[in-house]
Amino acid sequence: MKGRIVGPLTMHRSVLMVVDKAPPDYGGAGAQALLLAQELTARGWHARILARRRGPASVDSRFVVFLGPRCGLGDGLLSNLLFSVQVFLRVLRSRAQVVHIHGAYYYGFAAALACKLRRRPYILKVTLLGRDDPQSLRRFVKFKLPVGRLLVKQFVWARRVIALNNAILESCLSLVDAECIAILPNGVDSKSLQRLRSDDAANAVVFSGAISRRKGVDQLLKAWFSLADDYPEWELRLIGPVRDDVAELVDEACSDPRAQVRHLGELSQEEAWMEMGSCSVFALPSRAEGLSNALLEAMTLGLRCVVSDIAVNEEVCGSLGFYAKSDQEDGLSSALRAAIEADVISNAAVMAAASYFSLDRLVDNYENMYLSLS
Repeated sequence: MKGRIVGPLTMHRSVLMVVDKAPPDYGGAGAQALLLAQELTARGWHARILARRRGPASVDSRFVVFLGPRCGLGDGLLSNLLFSVQVFLRVLRSRAQVVHIHGAYYYGFAAALACKLRRRPYILKVTLLGRDDPQSLRRFVKFKLPVGRLLVKQFVWARRVIALNNAILESCLSLVDAECIAILPNGVDSKSLQRLRSDDAANAVVFSGAISRRKGVDQLLKAWFSLADDYPEWELRLIGPVRDDVAELVDEACSDPRAQVRHLGELSQEEAWMEMGSCSVFALPSRAEGLSNALLEAMTLGLRCVVSDIAVNEEVCGSLGFYAKSDQEDGLSSALRAAIEADVISNAAVMAAASYFSLDRLVDNYENMYLSLS
């Protein structure tokens, strides 16, 4: 039967993950789930991912099972509910030792309820922004919406809640006791990324992610326009899907030959890494951020990183970042100028950052957690 999970989930070590959109996606959760599944499989685990939406390129079918409706329902409530029902039934029938839920949304509650009925342990990984973050769920509860009270149960029933950083941990404290929360930052495939580092990087600034106002791309383009005449040999490259709130500005920038702006479209993970590895500077002037995988990748590739001074970016970049006040065009122009004119970051500093956010370290932590719960 098409879409059925192939192979028994009765092995000694097995985990079933649930995500919204499968990679390659410019959101992070699906990409992290796939990396984790691949590495766990190499260590003898049986790992599968249940996903609703397919990303813009092909995905290894050994790991991902797509359950989303195929009748053109898009991203609406009905699509979410149908996916949630499918997740509930799959998790209920699964014999995986541990379930790993990425995101506290409708499908997360469905998986959590199935685990509750089967008395199976699960962990819940949450972010800081979006429709499934703890702050949004608290607003549901505050206004006494029944859906909010249901979604919050995911936190109450979970054996562990995973936060990516201290800011996310703080947002979870009103929903779950502190001893149930663990901080595990995302990991990057540093070995693969290190092989893509270029010794002859182009004069280019690159952005990778959802091209949107929340990511600060409108401010990035305005700041870039102010620098274009001073650095005619440099260009700005944009990787990712363009959101409606900046679409017109992106079109104008790409059509102006003086601006030296190129939109490279939605690339596969490997293509995005190769493109980033060929550049000198990475820019992420987000107004708000959970934890950017692209920023971790850029640091591992040795790019000079220009970021907004929000707490999570400072937590990631430390002394290696070129900081600008969030939502401030002049400060961003100055930070870009400083990064363009700066020396190459030392290999020792790059390796230190890569070590802290390494995929091996992440998988070790999750493997130990799974084993402690099963």
